Amino acid sequence: MSKPGLPRRENLLLKRSALLLVLLAATLVLSGAYLQRKNVTLQIGSQKEALTTYAFTVGQLLSGAGVTMGPMDRVKPGTGTPLKNGTSIEVYRAVPVNVTADGTIRRIFTTRTTVAGVLREADITLTGQDQVQPGPAYPVTAGMRIRVLRIVTRRETRDITVPFTTLALSDPAQAGGTTRILHAGVTGLARQVWHVVYTNGIETAATLVGETMLRAPRPAILAVSGDTEVSRGGMPNLFNGRTVMTATAYAPTGRRTATGTVPRLGTIAVDPLVIPLGTRLYVQGYGYGTALDTGGAIKGDRVDLFFNTEREAEDWGVRNVQVYILS
Repeated sequence: MSKPGLPRRENLLLKRSALLLVLLAATLVLSGAYLQRKNVTLQIGSQKEALTTYAFTVGQLLSGAGVTMGPMDRVKPGTGTPLKNGTSIEVYRAVPVNVTADGTIRRIFTTRTTVAGVLREADITLTGQDQVQPGPAYPVTAGMRIRVLRIVTRRETRDITVPFTTLALSDPAQAGGTTRILHAGVTGLARQVWHVVYTNGIETAATLVGETMLRAPRPAILAVSGDTEVSRGGMPNLFNGRTVMTATAYAPTGRRTATGTVPRLGTIAVDPLVIPLGTRLYVQGYGYGTALDTGGAIKGDRVDLFFNTEREAEDWGVRNVQVYILS
């Protein structure tokens, strides 16, 4: 604003003089700050050094100290930050690492200090059961290899063929050194439930969690002469006898067997006066088992077969079957 009574030219001169005074004052303030001596620390990697400087900003200090920054290097605080006494400056040099994830290998230059930091920088996310090798907290070193493992767990049902066995019945009427097929063997069919682990799309672990016999195998039954031995896997497998018996079925009750074992598929309840406990048996339509249990209703020529579920026991019902007493 012009002062009253002064010519226009003198007013302009006064304004310019005031502006020059403001600029001069600012210059003196800046010069004072620039010329002020500051004690700072500079750390590059594991090297830490105490410096005395008149630089005004972090960038000026680095330039004056001959520190060259690469395109991926990082400094904290930033280069434009004004220096003050006691400022601590850290320079992070970018190092190369190889990251394998989702079918690709990437070479990344990074200043991150941990594997987790590298994954964030590469925009790689771990979800569910995913893992990374080495672990997320592992320190970064030049040239290290980082591998991301995509892990998926599935419950799978698989049908498998159950091979039949070959059983031999000693028949004194059979001509010496000869064998006769009484029944041809038939393979069975079982449905298995598996807990399967896939790592990067490849199966790496599998645990069987359940099995249901859809069709029991039927053994090949041979009649052999008394001086002929038929074996399976090098182990003789001859009958001591066979008989027709009534076979019922039962499911888990939570109780142990008469011999103290936990019931499982192959556990058979018998009348110990007919079949001694511990005898190995083959039951037509059921398969191999062992006489390990008894029951109040299991008397005489009767056996009770254990199944894993009530449904399987109900499906079996009551049947008259051949029971082979094995040697």
